[in-house]
Amino acid sequence: AHSPYAVGWAQAGRDIPCYGMTQADHFYGSIPCTRALAPEEVEEDYERKLANLDLFMQSALPKAGKERYSSINLSFEGQVVAVKNKRKKT
Repeated sequence: AHSPYAVGWAQAGRDIPCYGMTQADHFYGSIPCTRALAPEEVEEDYERKLANLDLFMQSALPKAGKERYSSINLSFEGQVVAVKNKRKKT
């Protein structure tokens, strides 16, 4: 089951802002909203891919921070490919 409030943010296509300590204790910053799935993605095993994404978001993302990655790709079988942001040279 999903929180009706979280569903509302997702339907609006907006990230859920951090408004309290409980969220801040478990997730650093806003909770990102994903884009809508394309029809061919729905036909694939998207639930397994989202489970992989959930694992990535629980293990790697809190350590590195969501600002570290420019994109996250789930199109490959059994893996999550995260592209790091390019660092500005000073």
